[in-house]
Parts: sequence; C-alpha cells; structure tokens
Amino acid sequence: GEVKVCDFGLARDRHGTRLNTLHHGGTLCYIAPEVHRGQDFDESCDVYALAVVLWELVTLAFPFHDKPPQAIPGIVGWGAERPSMQSLEESAQQKAGTVEGQVLESLTTLINSSWGQDPKKRLSCMEVYKQLDSCLDSLSSIAGDR
Repeated sequence: GEVKVCDFGLARDRHGTRLNTLHHGGTLCYIAPEVHRGQDFDESCDVYALAVVLWELVTLAFPFHDKPPQAIPGIVGWGAERPSMQSLEESAQQKAGTVEGQVLESLTTLINSSWGQDPKKRLSCMEVYKQLDSCLDSLSSIAGDR
C-alpha cells in the first residue's frame, strides 16, 4: 500500500500558538469540541480527530451513526458525548491475558486520553505516536509467532 497526504483546503496560516477562524472546515464527527463551540484551537484538535479515526478502525463502526448531523455539534461540543467504547472494552476483556487484549486495552486508554473535552488534557501528537508504536511492536511480536 501507498500512503498519500492531501489537503482538503482546511489548512490555515499559523500566528502564534492558537488558531481561530470564522469558518472552520472538517467533518462534523471529527471536529473537536472547542471548534464546535467556536473557541480558539490548536494542534490538540488533530489529536481529537485521530482518536475518532482510531475508534472507527478498531470498532469498524461510524461515530454517531444514529444521530442527526445537526445534533453532533451540540452533543460533542457542549454535551461531551463520545462514540461508545463498550464494544472495544468488551473485546479487550474477552482477550485479557493475551497480547491482543493488551493492545486493545492500550488503544482504549489512548482513545480516551485523546478525545477529552479539555484540549489541555489530551495527549500530545508525540505521545500518541509513541503509544501507537508500542502497540505496533506488540502486534509485530505475535505476527512472527504465526
């Protein structure tokens, strides 16, 4: 496979460390709470979006599929609701004591630490990278056993 990086026209010039735009782009399910609320935002909104993508990849589900699109800014921005972690937590429990169970548990913690309501409490991009790298190392160790 080949990875391609693209720009959907959402990039903004950076001035200082905080960003704010009158019109923000993005897909509702992946927009961080502070952006929905019209507040200043920084790189932590990307960590939030990545957490939603990771949740999708691990659960094979679409976030807020049962909610009308116009409700998402309210439930994410002000209501602090996130996609359900139940299936991921149950999978981790079912595979407890295995490498796969440990990786699922690590991913659960990673996601929960990356999509919090307070951007200051989210993991940094480097912390996300290190945790994902650790998960990959763990999975690589069992792939060699098969």
